[in-house]
Amino acid sequence: MGSIKIRVDPFLAEPDLQAAIFFCLKVSSINMKKSIILSRTAYGSNLGAAARAMKTMGLTDLRLAMPEADIQGPKARALAKHAIEILENAQTYSCLEGAVADCDLVVAASHRHRRIEKPVIESRDLLSWLGKHCSSHTEDKASNLRVALLFGPESTGLSLAELALCDAIVTVPTKHSQPSLNLAQAVMIIAYELGRDLKISKRPEKNPKLQCVENSEASFNVLKAKLESKLRDLNLKPQRYLNALEQLEPKSFYLLHDLLNKL
Repeated sequence: MGSIKIRVDPFLAEPDLQAAIFFCLKVSSINMKKSIILSRTAYGSNLGAAARAMKTMGLTDLRLAMPEADIQGPKARALAKHAIEILENAQTYSCLEGAVADCDLVVAASHRHRRIEKPVIESRDLLSWLGKHCSSHTEDKASNLRVALLFGPESTGLSLAELALCDAIVTVPTKHSQPSLNLAQAVMIIAYELGRDLKISKRPEKNPKLQCVENSEASFNVLKAKLESKLRDLNLKPQRYLNALEQLEPKSFYLLHDLLNKL
């Protein structure tokens, strides 16, 4: 999972500092398995467009629960464009329970949440919410978590029974006069939010204040030594934290380096 921006106060108390360091390392090292589940989809064009949206944002696991549309029909294949393999590899289930059986966390995309006692997340906050949820698990468990995003049929959306199978609900802020999105559009928005940790081809410019810090072997060893020393001061076993260092993305590397320099 890619880096998540975390603002850390250099004057944090030690327990808070411990949590901040752990969260920075944990979230950066998580590589969640992500699935898109479409329930009772009626139109092949939406299947194809959803597959294309998934491939654009680096997602590959498409699951169909009780589909009404032909996944291999001409409309689905035409809209999939260069994502035909996602359609061809999609798994079909006779019930929604089967589609979510191996998922550790199921998040439903729906604007129907007023009478449902589930956490409700805005789409822009989805990735950070997932990161916080996964940070409560051990490193091995978090790296193997499967997260599913569930979408309902075009005409009615997800039923209350389907929403009951989910752990949380994600919503896309819209105008009150038109609160619902086309299915494929909703998949694209959520896939984008899930894919915000993707590497981009053009490297962003470094923060001038951090240009002196290079993610080289030498700076890595310096950072490791600083972190180990601080963790021992906190009477913590450093190895579980140090193991995550090699998985840090550049932004998280700079963040941790900057944090330790201020302590």
